[in-house]
Amino acid sequence: MSRITVDFGIDLGTTNSAIGLLKGTDVEIIRNNENFDYTPSAVYIDKNAALTVGQRAKERLETDPDNAKAEFKLQMGTDAEYLFARSGRR
Repeated sequence: MSRITVDFGIDLGTTNSAIGLLKGTDVEIIRNNENFDYTPSAVYIDKNAALTVGQRAKERLETDPDNAKAEFKLQMGTDAEYLFARSGRR
């Protein structure tokens, strides 16, 4: 029985995140739905409790900071929590 493996790496960055796929000796960056090589590390929860990530969430950081959050990686390993005011989610 033959096995096929897929080698990929995920960069969960403080500001942006990306995924790369190893093809032979080359790396192919997998583009997101907006056709960018990276995705902003941001989350937004709207009035209907729908979750949005990436560039659209990042754009909400200034206009609706109580319901948009970013830079989670800075708090990993701590007891810090982020409250999304409108939905009450943490």
